[in-house]
Amino acid sequence: MSTTALNVAQNNYPEAQVIVDTLVYEAEWMRGTGVLLMANSILNAFELDGAVAALIDASHAVGHRGGYIECAQHVEEALGQEFDVSHCSVTDQADAALAHAEKVYDHLSLPVMDLVTEALKHDDWCQWLNYSRSSRNSRVI
Repeated sequence: MSTTALNVAQNNYPEAQVIVDTLVYEAEWMRGTGVLLMANSILNAFELDGAVAALIDASHAVGHRGGYIECAQHVEEALGQEFDVSHCSVTDQADAALAHAEKVYDHLSLPVMDLVTEALKHDDWCQWLNYSRSSRNSRVI
């Protein structure tokens, strides 16, 4: 190795070491803290709670109506006459309500994901997420 190349390498070493140290810190933060905080923020999001509750309610209604109609069909077969299902407490709109709940869930936007998306636009994304965590509502990272 030439003396010139060795001098260039020695001059660039501190800058390279700062970059490596930053990457190591960010990886350790993500592994030890960041992933856990993001996962908790997603799982504890009010928006997710509401969307899942709506899905459960809508799917329960569809299942109830389907079971009621199936039972009515068995009664019709057994008695040989048509059974009136108009008084079923679940309306024909149950399938539409379930489709709507599924669409809302499929297009759900969570504040934590908006925060992560914004943080990734910055070179210092790890510090940005740390700052956001300490300066914002604890429900978001």
